[in-house]
Amino acid sequence: MALGLVLGGGGSRGAFQAGALAALAAANVQPAFVLGTSIGAINALATTKLAPAELVQWWLTKIPRNMFWQRQGEVPYANLLRELIARPKLRPWPVLALTAALPGLHEHVVELTSKTPAAQLQWLLATSAIPYVYPKVNINGVHYVDGGVVNDMPIDIAKDLGATHIVSIGAGGLGPTPKVTARLHLDVPSWAPNILDFRQKPRPRLLLAGWQMAQKMIKSPEFQALQAKEP
Repeated sequence: MALGLVLGGGGSRGAFQAGALAALAAANVQPAFVLGTSIGAINALATTKLAPAELVQWWLTKIPRNMFWQRQGEVPYANLLRELIARPKLRPWPVLALTAALPGLHEHVVELTSKTPAAQLQWLLATSAIPYVYPKVNINGVHYVDGGVVNDMPIDIAKDLGATHIVSIGAGGLGPTPKVTARLHLDVPSWAPNILDFRQKPRPRLLLAGWQMAQKMIKSPEFQALQAKEP
């Protein structure tokens, strides 16, 4: 059995994902790989670097509130990504990120965990480069933008990569509706703030919602059957 964990885009709503991921980690869920786009890719890398409680605190205290100013030509979360990348790896699974290559907006998947820290930073900036909000990223002469523009929940890609079972967690991104769905899926509540609303006030509620919904999913017969199949 190959369990793929898929994380969609959604900006500030990634706090919901973080709560769900903390619950899955506490239940010792061991995916074969984690595939994410935009904030989902950042959270995907965080699953290999942060313990469950650390992931929650990271979202409560580390994510910048103002995501629209630039310092020395960089997006405001670049240093946060550097700090995350520099942390020692706690979990072994590969992390993959989806971006969109210009000019044709072609899907492009890259395995972050096989890259140098500098390359990891570039690809994370690329997958989260929301058009008209953050600058496109030039990597080896090709410009890339947010992968959610072409596929906000890349379940189909996870299946192509060999996942026989999938758990997907959305964050309410604005990309196209996925053509392929997962039976074990969590989606952000309807009351979630705008994807660019990074105020700290809504974060505890989003984290709690993710934790509670994941806990409910973990107790479901379908999820219990999935865990029983693990070697």
